[in-house]
Order: sequence, then structure tokens, then C-alpha cells
Amino acid sequence: QIGEKNEHLLQMRIQVGQLEAELRTAKDITRLHAQMDLDRIRHEVEWQSRMSQDQIVRSRLELEVSDDKRTRLKEALDSSMRQLRECRHETEGLRSKIHAACTRLDASTQALTDSKGLVADLRDIRSSMEGLEAEAHRQLARLDDHHRSVNTRTTDRTPGTGG
Repeated sequence: QIGEKNEHLLQMRIQVGQLEAELRTAKDITRLHAQMDLDRIRHEVEWQSRMSQDQIVRSRLELEVSDDKRTRLKEALDSSMRQLRECRHETEGLRSKIHAACTRLDASTQALTDSKGLVADLRDIRSSMEGLEAEAHRQLARLDDHHRSVNTRTTDRTPGTGG
């Protein structure tokens, strides 16, 4: 019986040793799988980080280009608006001069009513000047329409207004 017990004890020790070896192998395999998963996740996070950084760089560049374009467009619009104001001012000056000339002509016409030929000539001149004054009014109206149109387009394209 002691021999059998020793034999049984030896068999048990062998089984325990085998189980310990299997357990160490399973633990090593689990650790290896975990390390592989960790490496895969680390590489994926690094790749996503590089892609995000690249996207940030591209977005910043697009923003700079957009800001430069917006600045150039604003400067061009400001220049156009200044030119429109100058043209309007010149046209208003012309209209004022024509009106003053018409007023002087009317006074001269009244003073010279005894000379019918001169009066007819003065009336022709007056008619021509009225035509010029009407043309000045039409030009001012067109400038006003153009000015409103430019303002409308500018307002439509201003950031934050949907344009």
C-alpha cells in the first residue's frame, strides 16, 4: 500500500506539474494576445491622431485662403463704393451747375423779352439744359439703383447672414 500511495502521489505531482505548465502557457498566451491587442490599438490611435493633425493643417490653410479672399473682396468692394460715391458727387455737382445756369438763363430771358430771336435761342438753350438736367437725374437714379444692388449683394454675402 505504501508503494501504491507513493505511486499515486507521484502521479498527482506529475499532473500538478502538467497543470501548472498549462496554466503558465495559457497565461503567457493571454498576455501575448493582450500585448498584440494593445499594440494594434496604439497603432490605430497614432494613425487617427496623424490623420486628425493633417485635417487640422488642411483646415487652417483653407481658413487662411478664405480669409485672404474675403479681405481682397472687401477691399475691392470698398474701392467700388468709393468710386460710386465720387461719381455721384460729380454728377450732383453737374446737376447743381446746370440748375444754376437754368436759373440765370430764366432771369436773362425775362430781361430780354423784347428781342424775339434771342428769346427763341435762349429757350432752345434752356430746353437743351433741361434735357441735360433730366439726364443728370437719370444718371443719379441709375447710380442709386447700382448702389442699392451692391449693398444688397454685400449684405447677402456677409458672414453670419446666410450668404
